[in-house]
Amino acid sequence: MMKKFTLVELLVVIAIIAILASMLLPALNQARDKARATKCVGVLKNLGTFFILYEDTYNGVIPPIQGSGGATTNWLPNMAHLYYGVENRGNGDDMIRAAGKAGLRCEANSMQANANWSTAANYAMNECLGGINSSGSYSYDYSSKAAFPVGRASRPSEGVLISEAPWDSRGWFTSTMRGGGSEAGRLGNAPSAVHSERANFLYLDGHVASRSFHEIPYDQTKTLWTGVPE
Repeated sequence: MMKKFTLVELLVVIAIIAILASMLLPALNQARDKARATKCVGVLKNLGTFFILYEDTYNGVIPPIQGSGGATTNWLPNMAHLYYGVENRGNGDDMIRAAGKAGLRCEANSMQANANWSTAANYAMNECLGGINSSGSYSYDYSSKAAFPVGRASRPSEGVLISEAPWDSRGWFTSTMRGGGSEAGRLGNAPSAVHSERANFLYLDGHVASRSFHEIPYDQTKTLWTGVPE
């Protein structure tokens, strides 16, 4: 005669399964997070290759943060059009969403987005490259709409070019980043530390490395932001 499980025995089995699941879940989450971080590194390395191609094609400059031809000529839609096969639709936001679907996206960073931006490209360009600008501040001179000559960065292995885009409370991302000028200013300006409290950085020389959020200086005169000696 087949033995029937008692209620107590069933509860014991369920409890054992629950304990095993709770032990395995952190390991699975860590593996998933590591896979996302590794994929992000690959995306940034590819993007670094495209920046080098752009620099070679356009006489040693990288695309301007804000182009003179409207939103579609800003750095992100511009790169998406040239190297990710995104059609110039006349709308920069549409091109950014299309670029994300074409692979220019960090999956971990997408988790902060609202529904409209969840599959969009979500990387940001450093707006402090080159140090002090014509207006006397350490940020991009939006009035000039100028492309940055890479040769101005005397320490390309220490100056960051691209990282995880910051987000605001609405789930909108910004395609530029900076230190923020103060501890409080880092929030919403500095890269998003979405990989176990670390952010991946693409440097001007093409290599990729990660930093914890607390290793990201808010002082915009630091070489990480300017690419030149302090």
